Order: sequence, then C-alpha cells, then structure tokens
Amino acid sequence: MLWGGHRQVCQVQAHTGAGHARQAPLIKECLANIECKVIDIVKKHNIVVLEAVAAYIDTARKEKRTVHAVGDGTFIVDGRRLTGRR
Repeated sequence: MLWGGHRQVCQVQAHTGAGHARQAPLIKECLANIECKVIDIVKKHNIVVLEAVAAYIDTARKEKRTVHAVGDGTFIVDGRRLTGRR
C-alpha cells in the first residue's frame, strides 16, 4: 500500500500527508511511517532495495496495534491472522 502509489491509498480511503525528506505520501491513519529512497532494483528476483531516510510515529495515538501484510493476501494484526482471499 505504501509504495503502490496514490491510487491504492485512495482505495482504502486513507488520508495522506507529505513527508519531509522525500515528499513521499505518508498515511495519516498509520501509527508510523517510513520514508525511503530506492537504492537498487533486482529485476531478476523482483526485489526493490530501499534505504530509510526518515521515520515518523504518532505519539498521541492511543491505538498501538499494527497490521502486517504476509504477501499472500493475508494479514496479521498483532498475532491474529486475517485473510483477504476469496
């Protein structure tokens, strides 16, 4: 979602704000955001190598649970697995 561009951010109805280091879109609803620059693209393996250049955390946010994409259409919310597969 973060590197999928503005279109995917809009599909989940999130609000964006500009980062300071790279002017990348940051998702305001996220507990934390990381701005990165692309260091290398390994096309043979579809790998994008990134370098973090800035990090942000919303210290005022009460909800601290995080969601992690597993990569196969499922997600983990603090240890609980959710699925988006049909």
